[in-house]
Amino acid sequence: MVNEPLDPAASGLTNPEVEDAPASAAASQSTHAGLVERRAHVRVPTHFAARLCYGPRYSHWADCVVKDLSVGGAKVEIGAMYKLPRAFVLLHFSAGLAFEAVRRWRRADLLGISFEACHDLGLPIPPRMALVHETWLALRR
Repeated sequence: MVNEPLDPAASGLTNPEVEDAPASAAASQSTHAGLVERRAHVRVPTHFAARLCYGPRYSHWADCVVKDLSVGGAKVEIGAMYKLPRAFVLLHFSAGLAFEAVRRWRRADLLGISFEACHDLGLPIPPRMALVHETWLALRR
């Protein structure tokens, strides 16, 4: 899967516990403490290490923890000291995936991102992602 919209099964984001849940939050419109869920995809709580790659050729990086994940995006915990650009790559080490992502919101150490594309690092990738691929190879050893 190279530079394609996300497919939950192909990206490893499916979860048997949430597969039967409505695909659209609009379908459920559940409320909790007066809040209406507006997300398009079901979120799955997680807690795994990842790396954000940004800057020229994705040469800058910051380690982070992914707190929840969905087909369309994630909530990431990263130190507030990092001044991130609007667009970057989220490197999911263990899954071998690189998500091209866009910042949607930021509150202190939490960052909400949406995914624009997903790259399976075990397959050929675009040349602009070469340094991300090298990083993944080095980190999985």
